[in-house]
Amino acid sequence: MPASLESHEKRLSRLERKDEHYEERFSRLHKKIDENEKKSEEETRKIFDALDDIKTGQHSQELVNQKMNFTLDSINRERELDQETKKENRQDMKKLKYWMLGLIGTLGTSLLVALIRTWLGI
Repeated sequence: MPASLESHEKRLSRLERKDEHYEERFSRLHKKIDENEKKSEEETRKIFDALDDIKTGQHSQELVNQKMNFTLDSINRERELDQETKKENRQDMKKLKYWMLGLIGTLGTSLLVALIRTWLGI
């Protein structure tokens, strides 16, 4: 029996060493898993932060685009108003030209008639 007891003790000792070895391996595995979870959480947080930054940037870009649309609309309105004003001014200038020609024609004709009358003595 003592030989069998020694072989059992040796076997038990080998099993305990294996158990310690496996315990160490499991411990390292748990540490690696914890580290990977931490890294994963950090990467996920970074991704969500980047997505938030992108969302903020898109919102800012939308605001800039909206302001540009308003600006372009106001520029187009001003251009249309300028064109209408120029058209009205051209019409007013034509009217003024004809009025001036009429006035000069009337005065010129009256002066010519007066000169003819004085020359003829009428």
